[in-house]
Amino acid sequence: MCLLLQHKLGGEPDDDSSIACLLQSSFAHARYTILELIPIFCPARFIQVRHQEANMLSRRLVLGSRSPRRLELLRQIVGSDLIDVVVPESAEEAGFENVDDWGDLEKRILDISRTKADDVLRQLRRQTESDSTLKTALVITADTTIVAETSNGKPVVLGQPPESDGWADVVREWFRRYYFGKTHSAVTALCVAELSGQRIERLVKSSVTFRSDGERWLNWYLATGEPRGKAGGYAIQGAGSIFVSKIEGSISNVVGLPLEELMDVLGEFGIDVGNPSE
Repeated sequence: MCLLLQHKLGGEPDDDSSIACLLQSSFAHARYTILELIPIFCPARFIQVRHQEANMLSRRLVLGSRSPRRLELLRQIVGSDLIDVVVPESAEEAGFENVDDWGDLEKRILDISRTKADDVLRQLRRQTESDSTLKTALVITADTTIVAETSNGKPVVLGQPPESDGWADVVREWFRRYYFGKTHSAVTALCVAELSGQRIERLVKSSVTFRSDGERWLNWYLATGEPRGKAGGYAIQGAGSIFVSKIEGSISNVVGLPLEELMDVLGEFGIDVGNPSE
């Protein structure tokens, strides 16, 4: 039985420091699916099953991302031997300037994910002559952002902290103004596309609530350096989990790739990773 389920039922958990770190954040109060419990809390067992079934899938999956976290999540549902990583050639992304409401924000983040997919599709078209398996490949791209709100409900996008020496002061301000004792959103635009032109897009939102008494750990957390390079200045899959009191929605979405929605989309393309033999 997975550790979290043991925790809920009063059983004794195994001594696993990485999982224990997640449990410290009171994830027993979160609402999420068993689908996500398996890869996050019992990854080795889940990956073993996926690798046994991997050769039953007929199409390659191309992850268009620089994120090692997205690659790790994708490996939870399909075997590594079916995944290619093609990084978008352009590192430039549209910003969120002049985004004043949720409608504009959702359009912008979908545009970012769509642009990544178009970039990777252009690269694949140049490679199909030398690798015919790419002709039927599916490109997966995503963009995740952390969004807080002002007192009047205006969305505030919290991207990666600045790379300058003042990054810790910026993150400290985010925690105090937008996080402690409040709920913010992790929003991911997911795009799955093929060379034929067909594409399916999803917008996935998870609500994350931080505990109100986290100030006592803030200086320690900043000293770890973990907030650097992370959207919103924290990592839910790392030490940042100690601040979390509740998650509503997909946990993997907060990390950067909503697995349940991705599996649904792959099913629409005829790839049923949940029941590959059917």
